[in-house]
Amino acid sequence: MKEKEYLLDENLNVTDKKEEVVYIANYKFNDKGEIESQEISVIIKENKKEHYELQESCPHCNESWENINDVQEWLGFNYKTYLKSISAFIKGDEFVNLKADNDIEESAGYFNGNQINELKRVLNNGLMKGKGIREISLDIDSKVKPSDLFEIVDNKIGNLIRKGDSRSIMIARTEVTRVANEGAIANYKDEGVKKVVWVASAGNRTCDICNNLDAQIFDIDNHPKIPAHTYCRCMLVSLNEVS
Repeated sequence: MKEKEYLLDENLNVTDKKEEVVYIANYKFNDKGEIESQEISVIIKENKKEHYELQESCPHCNESWENINDVQEWLGFNYKTYLKSISAFIKGDEFVNLKADNDIEESAGYFNGNQINELKRVLNNGLMKGKGIREISLDIDSKVKPSDLFEIVDNKIGNLIRKGDSRSIMIARTEVTRVANEGAIANYKDEGVKKVVWVASAGNRTCDICNNLDAQIFDIDNHPKIPAHTYCRCMLVSLNEVS
């Protein structure tokens, strides 16, 4: 018997992407090497929602309420130059990493539409007014009100991933880095910039992921995802500025 495994998308077309459905065809051959019979089965793989809060925190970058610096120190570049672009990005973005797509995800701790809108207001207001990360974190805690976050497996709520009272700092850190960089990138594009340089925040807290990306040059439309992980402090800088 010869066995071959294929990955299928939701339309049962063969794909090289990691989907939740696996199509397995088992062939039986006769003495002439001809297919005598085949048995086809479909296996539903474990389906987990992707979300950066589910990642294990980087030991080099992890933060606590006792160890919080301001936005300028956290980002390492003058984000205020790009405030207009940052604000526009926040307004138009859907925050898909945090947003609940259904009732089960909302019950598991993902944000509903009202919470996403409140998060947008908190981030925009915080960056426009030059608030520190601690203030933004406290605003997220009091206004967005993150609840405990649970894992979702096969559309069922699973294990506790993160307590609600520890989510605000992580979200503030990660989203400030993300929206600030996205705003800067939009500004670079408006200025005709074609290349960007990955700049890691140097120090004993810099992780291997970011160290390896540091000083690498990328096309502005083809760079690694930033932030690279939760609590990431990296930035993408115009090659023109570095030069």
